[in-house]
Amino acid sequence: MYLITVDWAVKPEHATWFYQRLLRQAEDSLTLERDCHRFDVAQHETEAGRFLLYEIYTDRAAFDLHLASDHFKAFGAEADAITLRKDVAGWAL
Repeated sequence: MYLITVDWAVKPEHATWFYQRLLRQAEDSLTLERDCHRFDVAQHETEAGRFLLYEIYTDRAAFDLHLASDHFKAFGAEADAITLRKDVAGWAL
């Protein structure tokens, strides 16, 4: 299994919209990608524009397919304009 964590900061004025968009992205990933097993979204308790994603895929190849998916590309295009920082880490389970 392959685990991804993302520590993501967006402009605070877009936090509510971004949280809802992240939830839709999680649902799309879980529904459309057979090898996406978990996709959790958490919002920081005091920093409204900061989020943590926790995603589990069958393997690195499955994550690479996620990155190439149309729904990921559409999400990325929307999120880029409001992103302040995005730290992605991959982990072997």
